[in-house]
Order: sequence, then structure tokens, then C-alpha cells
Amino acid sequence: MKNNEKSRRFVLLAKFTGRKFSDEEKFAKLMQNSSYRQELEGLHRQDSLRHKSHAILNVLFQILQVQEVGTTEKYSVNGGVFKVHVLEDTDL
Repeated sequence: MKNNEKSRRFVLLAKFTGRKFSDEEKFAKLMQNSSYRQELEGLHRQDSLRHKSHAILNVLFQILQVQEVGTTEKYSVNGGVFKVHVLEDTDL
């Protein structure tokens, strides 16, 4: 039995039983089609980049708003570790 036949049976079953697909079933169905697979992989990459950007913004916020003058702190972003020493506080 081909994967497309299995997918078609899930759709027919859902229509007759009124059952909704679980997220796992939807994902499995979409992954069978190569164009959907590429689209999902693209969305995953975008979400991953958005998450990394959010992590970087959080670290910058800590440096600019929380870290006090004269202190040195270690920060970690995306697996990289670096130290920041605040020399002075300036109001821009």
C-alpha cells in the first residue's frame, strides 16, 4: 500500500467519522508531499532564526538595562560564550 493511499484513507475516515486530525497526523500527511515538506522545512528555518534573534535581543537587553557599571558578566548566545565589561553608563 502506497503512502498516498494511506493518506487518502485517513481523509475519508475523517470525513465519515467527523474526527479531526491530530497534529502528528497532519504533519505526517504533509511530509509525504515533497512540496509541503520543503515549505515546512522553510517555516522551521524561519522559526529557528526568529528564536535565535529573540535570544540575542534578550542578552542585549540584559547588558544594556540590567548589568551594572564596572561589572563583568558572561553571556551565552546560540552556544557561544562571551564576556562583557561595562565601563560607563551613558544616556543616549
